[in-house]
Amino acid sequence: LQKLAFGDEIVVQSNKDNIPSNAISIMQSDLELYIPFEDLVDIAAEKERLENEKGKITIDVSDIPDLVPILAVKASTRKDTTEFINAERLKIKESDRILSTVTMINSLGGKAEGTDNSIKIYGVGAFKGGKVSAFNDHRIVMSAAIAAAYSEGNVIIDGAEAVNKSYPHFFEDYKKLGGILNVL
Repeated sequence: LQKLAFGDEIVVQSNKDNIPSNAISIMQSDLELYIPFEDLVDIAAEKERLENEKGKITIDVSDIPDLVPILAVKASTRKDTTEFINAERLKIKESDRILSTVTMINSLGGKAEGTDNSIKIYGVGAFKGGKVSAFNDHRIVMSAAIAAAYSEGNVIIDGAEAVNKSYPHFFEDYKKLGGILNVL
């Protein structure tokens, strides 16, 4: 699940108790359900930077505001700082995504700060787990679910039904890929 949102072939391997030990593979074309096809090129480029570039990274998100929550999850797994700039459009999405993304990252044990037009992520390597508010935002729900694959503990998503706006079968597919979930 760790690479589910990042547009390449994935192999899911055991990560503590929250992912089964049997490996599952999925090809990029299957990921179109989660990431709109037109965004795959943008996210692939930014994923490459987040994985390979050392030191601070600055990403202009003026043209990719919908990708910020999941990119923030990936940025949190780095050991360096990532800053998303020109993010004012995030304030007028399903939630104020600057606030909801920063809150999600911090609620899971990451470290993030927001301003009126930017988000700064201080990479922590792995999340601790915790409880996240969905802010009635489908992208926050999906990003928090993917963050669980990078978490040492459980992730609880309050308001997970918000995912129904864009991807009502998200959690069914999540389970097919090896994700473990319980409805509380």
